[in-house]
Amino acid sequence: EALFEAIVKQEIRPKIDSAAAIAAAGGSLRDFLEITLLPALRDMVRTRRGAVLRMLIGEAGRFPKLAEVYYRVVVEPGLASVRTLVQRAQERGELSNEMLLEFPQLLIAPMLLAMIWAGLFERFRPLDVERMVQAYFAHMLGGHSASSSGGQYE
Repeated sequence: EALFEAIVKQEIRPKIDSAAAIAAAGGSLRDFLEITLLPALRDMVRTRRGAVLRMLIGEAGRFPKLAEVYYRVVVEPGLASVRTLVQRAQERGELSNEMLLEFPQLLIAPMLLAMIWAGLFERFRPLDVERMVQAYFAHMLGGHSASSSGGQYE
């Protein structure tokens, strides 16, 4: 458990802290998604950070303390930042409904899917994770789907 906590604090928490600082800077939700969340997704899918989360998903039933550590070190502070960002987006009129206010976890849902997919199914059916996430954000924010050229969500 101590080793897991040390890995999480060293490998993942700095990314959460960096995202929190960017969220606190006051930019738009769309900017945050493009500047912070998409690069974090790329990083999580391609590095051992994603493997840590996949391992947690597989082992949390047998080792519930691991889930507790990850929640305390990563999820709780990450959700606090996302809630602040979403609240500010709502106040600015960036959101078409209050769904993200009630369920801020929806912003990170595609990241979880991408990590699970990369670890289990990528060899059978590759997934253009970045394009999927852009389409998801476009849908969540009331925009159009990502362009066929792989462009950003609108």
